[in-house]
Order: sequence, then C-alpha cells, then structure tokens
Amino acid sequence: MKKEGLYFILVCILFFVLMGCSSAPTEEEAEKKGKEFFQAIQTEDVKEVIATYGESTWKKEVTPEDLQKTLQLNEEESMKSAHLDKVKQTDDAEFIIDGQVMYETATADFRLVLTKELTVSSLEFQDPVAYMPMPDMIVEEDITVGAETDFPLDGKLTLPKDASNPVPAVVLVHGSGPADYDETVYGYKPFRDIAWGLAERGIASIRYDKRTYVYGSKSFAEGTEKVNVQEETIDDALQAFNVVIKDERIDQNHVYITGHSLGGMLAPRMARDDERVAGIISLAGSPRSMTDISFDQQQILLEEQQLPQTIHDQQQEEIDNLKEEVETTLSLPEEEIISTQLLGMPAYYFWEMEQQPVEDIVTSLDIPMYFLQGDEDFQVFKDVDYELWKELLRTNKQADFSSYPQLNHFFIKHDDEAETLLDSYTKPGIVSEEVIDDMATWIHEQSTKEGK
Repeated sequence: MKKEGLYFILVCILFFVLMGCSSAPTEEEAEKKGKEFFQAIQTEDVKEVIATYGESTWKKEVTPEDLQKTLQLNEEESMKSAHLDKVKQTDDAEFIIDGQVMYETATADFRLVLTKELTVSSLEFQDPVAYMPMPDMIVEEDITVGAETDFPLDGKLTLPKDASNPVPAVVLVHGSGPADYDETVYGYKPFRDIAWGLAERGIASIRYDKRTYVYGSKSFAEGTEKVNVQEETIDDALQAFNVVIKDERIDQNHVYITGHSLGGMLAPRMARDDERVAGIISLAGSPRSMTDISFDQQQILLEEQQLPQTIHDQQQEEIDNLKEEVETTLSLPEEEIISTQLLGMPAYYFWEMEQQPVEDIVTSLDIPMYFLQGDEDFQVFKDVDYELWKELLRTNKQADFSSYPQLNHFFIKHDDEAETLLDSYTKPGIVSEEVIDDMATWIHEQSTKEGK
C-alpha cells in the first residue's frame, strides 16, 4: 500500500474516532458552565469574563461597565453569590438557566442563556426583591399542576413542618399578565411571602407558574383571537385545587381559592364552578368590569403626569373616545367580536367576561368570603371597588372585609418617596405581616365553625 493511501486511511480513522468521542453538551455540563461563569464574575476582571465566556454577538453588545452595573444592587451592595435553580435545553440546543443572585438585603432572579457551544448569549436580571430566607418551620415541595393536560405547570406546595393533623390550604391565583409561581413583579414576590407566612401559621398553599408565562400565545386552544380568562386563569387554578385537595396532609373540607387582582375578581367564578371550594379570599379584586378599572387607572396616571393643559385635554379626549369605542365594541355579537381588537387586546377577552358578571356570581354564593384591600392601591380602588363588594354583600353574614392604611396593590407598604406611582413598586418590599395574620386567622376561624 502506498504511503499516501495509508495516510488517508489513518486520517479517516482519526476523524471517525474523534466524531465518536465527541457529543453534544448535556444540561449537567451547562449547569457547571453557568456556575463557573458566576464564580468568575465574582473573582475575576469583568472584561476578561466577557472575553472568556461570551458568544461573539454578546461580547459586542455588553460592555464591562454595563455588566458591572447590573451586578450592583447599589453603591454599597454587590453580588454575594449566585444560585442556579434549573437548567433546560431548548429545541434549538441552547440552554436556559434560571436562578437568583444574592445581595446583603435583596435577591434578583436571572436568566442566563448559553449557546450549544456553552458560551453566553444573553444574561437578563429582574428587579431586585427583598431577601427573605425560608423559615425553618415550613417545607416546600416541587409539584406539577395539570400534569396530564397539554399545559403542565411547575409549582410549589408549601406546608407547615411536622403537622400532626391535616391542615387547611389555599390555592394562590395570579393577577393579570404572565407571572411565575411567586407572582414576581418589580421588587416583589407576593405569593412567596404569603405562602411562607401562611405555612408558619399552620396553613398550606399551592402556587404555580401562570400558563401564559410558560406557553405564551400557545396557551389558547382556539388561538389568540379567542383569548379568555377560562384558559388563561380559571382552568389551571382548578387543576391546582385538584392537586392540593387530593393530598392526605390537607384538610379537604377547607381548601380556599385565594386570588390577587384579576384572580380575586375571578375567585367567585371558580367557587361557582367547583362546589368543593370551601371559600374565597379576594386580595385587591373587584366586582367591576376590566374595562372600567382600566379607564380609572388611565385617568389616575394622566393626572399624575401634570401635563400642560393643552396636552392634558388631548389625552383626556382620547380616553373619552376609547370609552365610547369600548361600549360600542362590547355590544357586538360574538361572531364580530372575534376579529376585533380592544385596548390593545383581542376584544373577545373582555366580551367573554362581560357575559358572566362578577356581581351576579358573588351574590349567588353561599360560602365564606373575605375581601382585603390596600388603601394606597392605585390599580383597584378602596373607595370604588372595595366599597362595591361591601355594598353587594351588605346582608351576607358570611362575607368579611379588611382594609389597610399605607399598603399598595400588592399589600406592601407604599413608597412615598418614589417619583411616580409605578416607580414605587421597584423598591424591594414584603407583604405585610398584618395581612398574612388576618388571612390565617380568618381561615382558622372557618375551620372551627360548627358544621364544617
């Protein structure tokens, strides 16, 4: 055999050996790389970290100054550590790593995306939230809501540790928009705070990622033209109810739907749809329509801006015209509604809710109900929405009410120093202990009432 032929065969053998020995990175390898990346950020020069770990496009887009600023909570606090929660490989072979970075007084969720070559293609941080260690006297378990459906959702079951008897429980139901199982928004994690606080007081809870947070526009069986709260919120809340009520550690006669904002508005509808629901807790919910609340919010934000009178009047006219458009659109028959947009959303979303008025549903219920409201809430209003609940249920002896000075829409102390109302949400805060105490007391009172 000629030397050239032997050389060619050896090259081919070497090629196939190398191909056989190499394989695509695993999620475990991606997790290891993620840990290396955050370790390097803490111990090495940021410029070198970008050069070493970054994918070419990310290297061009991110400056050392930007990355360093991102890692600082403020002038006094830098990142202390990073914790990786979960790693998932996508269909296009990228790796998504979710976790938290820790500061002295706060934490911030992050999402790190690695290419299939395990280089960094993006790093995004959410607003910092107040740091709160999980209490020693509670336990949390990973659960899946809707495991047998087309939309399985990750979640947490939180329980008092070492409970000797079955305990009451709540199903925590999100407000509007996509949200994770902590209902993370700006500087808050209200569902984490409530779940942990209730467990300390002997009450279990279940919370889960919202369907639209995980599946986006694919969340709706008939497409985005027929976006509706049944699929967005109600179906999954009742799936979560099924999960918790089957747990032998839970008192099956005392499982409560606890909804925040939109979830609080829809809680009566969920109780109507499943007679096993022992009662409802509405946190900053409303019996009014979504469109009415939306216009009130727009009006408040308009007045807050302190615009020149001419511009103010122009924007006021736009709001008034929108009100007329809403009234006209919602009077259309269903077949015309489906192809119509309203307030930047499919009109069907609002139309479907109009067909099932909350006022009619809540006044038909014969179960315990508890309505809570923050006085400083600028999204749902104490003098309108909260008072309307009280008026509708003024003769109902099973309805209880509590309002709280200085607390905002998330039952966290309002930041008076914020430049705007929305800016007030960016300061890390924790749900009021008084609110959690009141919720726990109310739930335990239902459990001890005669006949339950």
